[in-house]
Amino acid sequence: MEKIIPDSLINEILEINPYIALQKLCEEFLEFYKNTLSDSKNQTVELFNEAIGAYSFIYSFAIKWHLQPKIFTSSHVRSNNLAQLKDLVFEISGLAEKKYAELSLAEASEKYDAMFGNVYSYKISEKDLKRIQTLVNELRDEINNSDEIKDEHKNRLRKRLEKFQSELYKDMANFDIFWGVAIEISGHVGQVCENVKPFFDKINTLVNIVTNIMNLTSGQVLLGPPTTNPMIESKK
Repeated sequence: MEKIIPDSLINEILEINPYIALQKLCEEFLEFYKNTLSDSKNQTVELFNEAIGAYSFIYSFAIKWHLQPKIFTSSHVRSNNLAQLKDLVFEISGLAEKKYAELSLAEASEKYDAMFGNVYSYKISEKDLKRIQTLVNELRDEINNSDEIKDEHKNRLRKRLEKFQSELYKDMANFDIFWGVAIEISGHVGQVCENVKPFFDKINTLVNIVTNIMNLTSGQVLLGPPTTNPMIESKK
């Protein structure tokens, strides 16, 4: 039986922006509905179950990335259920596009506001910049050399580090990208790796450098986002 969301697509979406990924998933579902499920002859139990599974995956992915889609409410008519699934997936696609547009605009505005001095920005010294780059490279090496992290997760974590490095310059409006990267790596490594000390030592050193930059620039004692601080004790 043909799958609405093939495994190859699932592997692909792990490597791209989650809101673009959601739209790709929704496109697959809507195309399958148009070509197959809209015909009553194809509304078999097997394909209905496949549609339910695909929708559940899309719904869970949307919840994971903080969207709030409507909840499916079943009826006693299968064709109505399938039509409702189609409508809900279409709505999720719209929510994902809206969120992607909002974040893209905010990211671009933040970048150019910092460039033109329109907003408060953190100053990164040449010494700190070089040290951060070195630690990020060492952290990438730890990820590459790990036998416990699966290849697909290695690729995602590497891309996240590259994203941080590509946006690392001497004046930054905030360190949101860094906190997100640090938390994601800490969380995944803490789950799958037995020896987490090499990872956490480097992450904690980065946290200390970033926090110190924030403190020196603002003149206040800052500890970073209290709910996202990645400093975790190493496993014994």
